[in-house]
Amino acid sequence: DPRKDLMRRAPILLVGIAVLSVTLLAQTSANPSFEVASIKPNREGLGPWGLTIQPGNRFVATNMPLRTLIMTAHDAQDFQMIGIPDWASRERFDIVATAPGDVTITPPVPGATSTIFQMLRALLADRFALRTHTETGELPFYDLVFARADKKLGSKIMPSKGDCADPARTPPCGTFSHVGRLWGGATRMSHLAGALSNQTRRIVVDRTGLEGLFDFTLEFLPDNLPRRPGASDQPFVVNGQTIDPNGLSLMAALEEQLGLKLESTKGPVEVLVIDHVERPTEN
Repeated sequence: DPRKDLMRRAPILLVGIAVLSVTLLAQTSANPSFEVASIKPNREGLGPWGLTIQPGNRFVATNMPLRTLIMTAHDAQDFQMIGIPDWASRERFDIVATAPGDVTITPPVPGATSTIFQMLRALLADRFALRTHTETGELPFYDLVFARADKKLGSKIMPSKGDCADPARTPPCGTFSHVGRLWGGATRMSHLAGALSNQTRRIVVDRTGLEGLFDFTLEFLPDNLPRRPGASDQPFVVNGQTIDPNGLSLMAALEEQLGLKLESTKGPVEVLVIDHVERPTEN
């Protein structure tokens, strides 16, 4: 029953990062945690941010707000969180953490139990004193479905090709987001649904039934763009991204470029309540 399908989404973005100082964390088979980890405030301000899993069993987060880290760890969206302090949205952190040699961490699948999620939760609980609980509320969400009756995909999405270990691969493996643009390499439909959830501020549930990995690019006119003096049809730049003021809306671009669409529905959804959180302990 789709009304009982409680899906929690978190976008996965990829960037590089330098190794920082380390501190030891406990590891048990029942409650997996990172063997070593470093957390350091990032005071460079707004800029590229994201997380990735790198060779050597390393989890790396760059310039990440704590709010986003909590969303990722609990596979939740921003609108599903209650009680998080303002500083957790403003202040950003760099994290480098390494899993034990007998644990292999892989990119998480939204909506599924994942070792990396469990490890990140343990890290946040240990270093940020994070305590949470969940409640259930009735919220609207979207189903991601085919736009066409023949289930034909659009020209901007195709089965993934190439080796993710190849540094020259285009697009690189992962799901990425920038102003007016979503793209990904070796991406599951569940990851695309998670990226769309972040854009629409509603849970998006993959109902396509598509298996396997895909490369895609989606370009659209973002909502709530900054106002410019006078009327102009000329492209302009927001955070380094060129925006066409006559571009397609997200919904229209999704249908035209990917051959997919979002259907609105409603059902019970888990809400994450933040009971307690603190700034991290020093390394």
